[in-house]
Amino acid sequence: QDPALYAKADDLLLHYTEGNLISGTLEGLLTHFTPTGSYLPDRSFIFTFLLAARQFLRPDEILERTLRAAIANGGTANLPHLLAAWMNDFPYDFRDERMMRLVRSFTEQQSAGGGGPPPPTGRPHDPPDRGKARERSTLSRALRRLAHRLAKLERYEVEKGPLGPPAKGGGLDDWKTAPALVELASGSPVLMANTLTAIEAERFSFIGLEEFFPPSGQSAGASCYRGTGPTGSNLLAYVQWYNRLTYVVATDILRSPRKRHRARAVEFWIETGRECFNRGNFNSLMAIIATLTGGPIGRLKKTWTKVTSSSSSLLSGMTSSSMISSASGIGNSSSTCSSAAGGGRQQLAILEHQADPTNNFATYRATLHAAAWRSCPASARSSSTSSSSSKSSRHNSSCSSDDGQGPTSAKKGSAVAVLPFFSLLLKDLHFLNETSGSSILPNGHINFDKWRQLGERLSEVRRWQRQSSYQRRCRVGRRHKSVTSAEVAALRDAIERGPTIGDRETAALHDASTKASTGRDQLDAGGGGANDDGERGAAALAKVSYEREAPEGAVEKSHWKSLQQYHA
Repeated sequence: QDPALYAKADDLLLHYTEGNLISGTLEGLLTHFTPTGSYLPDRSFIFTFLLAARQFLRPDEILERTLRAAIANGGTANLPHLLAAWMNDFPYDFRDERMMRLVRSFTEQQSAGGGGPPPPTGRPHDPPDRGKARERSTLSRALRRLAHRLAKLERYEVEKGPLGPPAKGGGLDDWKTAPALVELASGSPVLMANTLTAIEAERFSFIGLEEFFPPSGQSAGASCYRGTGPTGSNLLAYVQWYNRLTYVVATDILRSPRKRHRARAVEFWIETGRECFNRGNFNSLMAIIATLTGGPIGRLKKTWTKVTSSSSSLLSGMTSSSMISSASGIGNSSSTCSSAAGGGRQQLAILEHQADPTNNFATYRATLHAAAWRSCPASARSSSTSSSSSKSSRHNSSCSSDDGQGPTSAKKGSAVAVLPFFSLLLKDLHFLNETSGSSILPNGHINFDKWRQLGERLSEVRRWQRQSSYQRRCRVGRRHKSVTSAEVAALRDAIERGPTIGDRETAALHDASTKASTGRDQLDAGGGGANDDGERGAAALAKVSYEREAPEGAVEKSHWKSLQQYHA
């Protein structure tokens, strides 16, 4: 960016261009963030500032300085509204005891009647006591919502814990005797898709927005206070869930030594992928597609000859080769489509022609955009058809529920969840972070325009989280009449905890990722040890694949020989 754009007098704390805040010193932004008796920063600024300022100060340091300045300038009456917005936008900050100590100190001052004169209310007949009652009520409601949110988070982290069976529990081949997921789902792709969507929505909704852009020196997925939780990072746990799902699908297909049963499992997962697509569950869809087209499953020619052409054509129409090749799942899909032979498996070759890989996922992005539009209430859709300059602000205000009241406005008229392909979302955020300039400009100012752009993307992610969480609650009871809640729970437990091929290796991969999350960037492959364990898990899948159908050609035979030597 042009340094001349930010040239300004040394004593100017904030810099505006065409009415938009572009940059400012940390002190200037803190002053702009601090409420006074007649001023309260708008919600978009509060969100963007809290996202940016944590790169330079801990959240408790921001709060302490804000409280001190607000008390000094008589702005304590507006502090409950600021705190309510903070608790709504970044609730996980308040898991830290230092934050709650400051909040308790402020509430005690308010209860004692301290904190400065009341602000002008605009209603001259209102007595001061009524204004203080409203302030206490605002903060009290925000604290109740915060306590509810953090209690749900604690339960989630304790109940879910690491994915898969314990590293020391069970045998290496337990997956052979475990019941097939097709049977547990009563052969219903709808039930399976609903279960996967519920799992995805829950895990996606508990990711803290601050985990996407941690302070310098911390790994992606970490934050100042997340190390105290049982899992450490919900973002990394969600990445691991995607990898887990690819192993679950592959294990379910390779479980049976009979190709007719494997073909039935392939058809089941293709139909499940379609149902995930219909529900806006793109993350599960991509995991399923990556598995079906990956090496261990894609090479099973005899199995694919038993797959019906209609199922294979359906798979061909759901996605594109570029989406599959970029998925971080198992195997390598570069040659499987071209090597297809016979029956319905030939239909998968159409995947290579669905979208140009250089087109930056145009098909997926268009579908995601349509799903996001459908997830908004009808009123938001109609209001978003006006000018582009005002469209973004109305869209955020009507769909993201940033008033601190939760996702109430997003409930009515909602059609689908929005669960994006998470690997691509992370890549998009990383690209935007790298291309929007440095966080510190040459004149020492914070690049607030950069964080505004990042904040707009994260506001969209937050809207998807809330919408998907609501859809998960709606779909929890959507089952066939013949399926009981106990059977649904057993299905979900088998998906999240059941044995898979390569359990020993994937358990080691999880342990390596968890240990590394305190000091290394797991989103950039997670370190050498984690990579080695992931390769061993893929090798275990490849070995079973060769056992199901003998290797063909020099490449596969050489690979099979190396696997035999490795497992000897």
